[in-house]
Amino acid sequence: MDLIKSMFPEFENVVLTEADFQMALPLLKGLEVKKGDRLLEIGQICEHFYFIQNGVAMNSIIENGQKKVVHVFFAGEFLTALYSFYSKTPAEVIIEALTDMNLLSIHYQDVHSLYDRSKNWERIGRIYAEQSLIKVIRQKVDLQHKDARQRYQELVEKRPELLQLLSLGQIASILGISQETLSRIRAKRK
Repeated sequence: MDLIKSMFPEFENVVLTEADFQMALPLLKGLEVKKGDRLLEIGQICEHFYFIQNGVAMNSIIENGQKKVVHVFFAGEFLTALYSFYSKTPAEVIIEALTDMNLLSIHYQDVHSLYDRSKNWERIGRIYAEQSLIKVIRQKVDLQHKDARQRYQELVEKRPELLQLLSLGQIASILGISQETLSRIRAKRK
């Protein structure tokens, strides 16, 4: 029970009742995932929403035969292919474990069952969708208004662990630059 309660600190304006927690508990499934395992392939419909208890995962795409990182997810965060999950269309991303992970998983139908049965759960779903939209807009604005050096500096300051987890090519793809540009930026910083 405490684990479920710990999943929702960012939803402070929503107070989940004991009944809300009891309703969710039987719908959550524990899942152990090994580094390199894929939870979703391009073309599959995303049927699950995950909460990362520990570990790191990424969403990536394949472009011109190369894997490009779209987003990295950390312990304490939710993980899914949001567009596929809500639209029930084939995913355009891969979900892959970057480390061994422990997840809590809930199926699409169970998420909507919670929404139907509890205004609080429905509100959490709406808030999560809003927060996800804000992140996407912020990322797009940053790509338009910050140069590559600024974006790299921000990544180093906010998520230095990515430098250990990802290859230079993956870091470059997160930043929306070529690996050569990233190498030049890193060389100038030394």
